[in-house]
Amino acid sequence: IGTTMAKAGSKEAFYKVDFEYNYNVAQLAEANKVNQCLLVSSVGADEDSIFFYSEVKGKLEKAIKELSFWSIHIFQPSLLLGERNENRWGEEAAGVLGRIINKFTGGLLNKYKPVEADVVAQAMVEAAQQLKPGVHVYPSHYLQSLAEETDRLLREA
Repeated sequence: IGTTMAKAGSKEAFYKVDFEYNYNVAQLAEANKVNQCLLVSSVGADEDSIFFYSEVKGKLEKAIKELSFWSIHIFQPSLLLGERNENRWGEEAAGVLGRIINKFTGGLLNKYKPVEADVVAQAMVEAAQQLKPGVHVYPSHYLQSLAEETDRLLREA
């Protein structure tokens, strides 16, 4: 569950959607004996960030880690690419620019390389099926290889 600052209209509304709703769902899952929690966060998530967006994501990650799930998987994609119902020209431009910069830096900025939403979804499926205890954090540049493992297993099935 997530929004943008523009759609939320205020920091308070953004916090309600991006922190409170997600944390409340996680608490309900925990109370109902769900063993795993999978969270889509963001690259740069840091509770001490000077950027409000990253701060909220970091606070949510910390709060989720304090719950008693047997297994927690936190996915930290960079800019999410994919079809949307609304036009987000700024994100589209950032996606194109990110791909160009990545080519010229030889992958040095892979951490910030835009990632397709379906790749994140495939990575989540793979991580959930691994049934690994503990807390696992997947940075953006790792999501593609994790998703490819799901593809490989599906082809072999």
